[in-house]
Amino acid sequence: MHRQSQSKLKSRQEKSHEISVALRRNHIFLWFAAICIAIVIRHHQALHWFAVVCMLAIVTWVLIDLFGPVLQYRLVSPLQGALDSPEFVRELEALVSSRAAPNTLIEPLPNGVNFYEAEIQAIAQAQKSINWVAYIFARGEIARRMTDALAERARAGVEVNLVIDALGSFSMPKRFFAELTNAGGHVRWFHPMRWYNWPRANNRTHRELIVIDGRISFIGGAGVADHWWHGVKKEPAWRDNMFRVTGDAVRFLQSSFLENWLESSGQILAGINILLRRRIPMALFRWLWIAARHRAVPRVRAFYFRL
Repeated sequence: MHRQSQSKLKSRQEKSHEISVALRRNHIFLWFAAICIAIVIRHHQALHWFAVVCMLAIVTWVLIDLFGPVLQYRLVSPLQGALDSPEFVRELEALVSSRAAPNTLIEPLPNGVNFYEAEIQAIAQAQKSINWVAYIFARGEIARRMTDALAERARAGVEVNLVIDALGSFSMPKRFFAELTNAGGHVRWFHPMRWYNWPRANNRTHRELIVIDGRISFIGGAGVADHWWHGVKKEPAWRDNMFRVTGDAVRFLQSSFLENWLESSGQILAGINILLRRRIPMALFRWLWIAARHRAVPRVRAFYFRL
């Protein structure tokens, strides 16, 4: 009981620290400016136009911050070597900060009638862990089938971790996952909309990725919604593709999920259920924890790439 109270106190302190850090960021200037403008409007009627101009400037600043132009990337010189040459592979690995995984099988699964059934079947056979990140998880018949399958595995002792993008699945109520969480599953929302994190409001995860037992994965363009399955309101089902991946590449896909889970929950997932093939040396695990505390997500991801 004493340990639980200490854990809750520590969690509250960490949340308080995160909020205080957020308040110190540049967007506190926006709130200060808004308060000043409100005072001007109330006490100095003659300055209405000045207040309007200031508000327009603030709105413009917000729009530029969220949707402003970004640096356009370009390839200065083409990669050397033939596409199947070791030189080309090495250059490509350096550019994308990853490694080629030749011992990999990729099977295309066209359309929801095929990939949803394959995903449900793989979930039902899970023994250790199910890690899922989704941009779109919409309430409906197929979403209920998926959560039922996840809850059944969670009750069987399988570790179930689900990350959902808070904007892409904005209409999905949290209570929809009550059965899953009551069964022992974990659900986290990626970058939920809050007043203190609006500068990152457009930072979304568009991944549609499932990793099961660290050995089989599904990745592609489809989330979880009835319009991918059988269509809605007399409209035909959307056409899309998912791919079933097995082999060495699954480990790299696992690292992509772990990155989003770290950003959503602050937790570093490790252990036999997540990283089935190798154990993490304690010294490296300490480095990983320090990197995560300093929000060094790219370095954390690079570490998992090399496991």
